[in-house]
Amino acid sequence: MAKEQQATTPDIGGISEVREILFGARFREVLTKIGDVERILKEELGSLREQLQGELKQVATDGQAQDDALDARVDAALERIDAVDKDSGKALDDARAALEKQVREMTARLTHEADTLRSEKVSREQLGQMLVEMGRQLANEPAKAPAE
Repeated sequence: MAKEQQATTPDIGGISEVREILFGARFREVLTKIGDVERILKEELGSLREQLQGELKQVATDGQAQDDALDARVDAALERIDAVDKDSGKALDDARAALEKQVREMTARLTHEADTLRSEKVSREQLGQMLVEMGRQLANEPAKAPAE
């Protein structure tokens, strides 16, 4: 039975030797190439990582510079708006004062003209008497003395 078991059980040491003979050199080459590829990939990855970090720092610096420039532009615009607001407020006050002065002057002129018209105009009664007198004269009627 010991011989049967030996015949059915493969010789593990012999298979390893056969595998080494058949594939050993090629297998070692493949392992070497895989190691080289891993080393190259690690180097490239490290280089790319450094390059990316540098670019990110540059982008952050540029972004901060742009943000600072934009803040400065916004501040300048706000200052101009404040200046225009102050100027327009003063101009509005000046225009309001000028209009009020014109209104006072026109009111005074109108009041003066109204007073002048009142003092110079003929009363209704006097106008009526004059028209009646003219009518009589046209009709050749004798004139009556005005009732005063």
